[in-house]
Amino acid sequence: NGQGVHVYVIDSGIDGTHEQFEGRIGIGYDFVDDMETDEFVDNDNCDHGTHTAGTCCGEDTGVAPGVTIHPVRAFNCGASASTVRSALQWVRQYHKDNFSNNIGVVNMSFSAKKSTIINNNVDRLFNNANLISVASAGNNGGANACNKSPASADEAITVAASKEDGSFWTGSNTGPCVNMIAPGIDIRSAMPDGGYGKKSGTSMAAPHVAGALALVIEEKHSLANTPGNTGKNSIFQRVRNKATVDGLNNVPSGTDNLYLNIDYHAEWVDNL
Repeated sequence: NGQGVHVYVIDSGIDGTHEQFEGRIGIGYDFVDDMETDEFVDNDNCDHGTHTAGTCCGEDTGVAPGVTIHPVRAFNCGASASTVRSALQWVRQYHKDNFSNNIGVVNMSFSAKKSTIINNNVDRLFNNANLISVASAGNNGGANACNKSPASADEAITVAASKEDGSFWTGSNTGPCVNMIAPGIDIRSAMPDGGYGKKSGTSMAAPHVAGALALVIEEKHSLANTPGNTGKNSIFQRVRNKATVDGLNNVPSGTDNLYLNIDYHAEWVDNL
């Protein structure tokens, strides 16, 4: 269930009092109000961070219900380059200082125009802090994800969205920077103030992959403790190896048709 794995959710904040996260909220930082805290509420009415965290890590709604969740509030309802950069830098330093021997996961369900500064900071998470980053491809209706950040970062795992009917969501960005496709339409998850609701977009797809990575990290200790980048690369490769190849309809040319495949049993990880 991801127990012992640290997941950093860089987003609009998390309702740390929600029943889906009970007892599993770790230290985070609020770059909107400039305060370190282990519990704060989405107060911008966009309900985004709580929902993505619930998909990754909710007790009942999440892929990896045992992880420790670190809420990193970098924006309200629209990403700001300066606060996102600060958030990435804080995550890198905090993880290095406290959990340097453990591979962690960073979920980034936001998209902005391509930024070398943002991409470099994402790459440093992988190269300098033992963290695997997952990014949403963006929701620009078929635009090239390679023109977006953090989706275009070299070390980001970029995720496009599919629909429940087994087809590619046409609102998703596409292209060679997309590494995987996951469910993204009408995803039910946690909402602030103890609620639940459905949301759609590549922001909802990315945390499915973040949760899958956490499951593998927990079980594959030998890989997770491999020095350098070999272990982190192997962790994602095992998730890719279980993906359904060419299983979705209407995937645009130039976009890998790799659909996230998760069996919620220990055998899924054991057989990787």
